[in-house]
Amino acid sequence: MSGFQEHNKDQVEKHCNKKKAEERKLKDHIVEIKAFEGSFNNRIRKFCHPVQGVRNAHYA
Repeated sequence: MSGFQEHNKDQVEKHCNKKKAEERKLKDHIVEIKAFEGSFNNRIRKFCHPVQGVRNAHYA
C-alpha cells in the first residue's frame, strides 16, 4: 500500500510542478504582451502626435 502512495505522491508532485511551470510561462507571456502593447501604444502616440515636441519648442 505504501508503495502505491509513494508512486502517487511522485505523480502528484510532477503534475504540480508541470502546472507551476505552465503558469510561470503564462505569466511571462502576459508580461511580454503588456510590454508589446506598451511599446505599440507609444508608437501610436508618437505617430498621432508627432508635432507635440515641435509645439513645445515654439512655446518655449
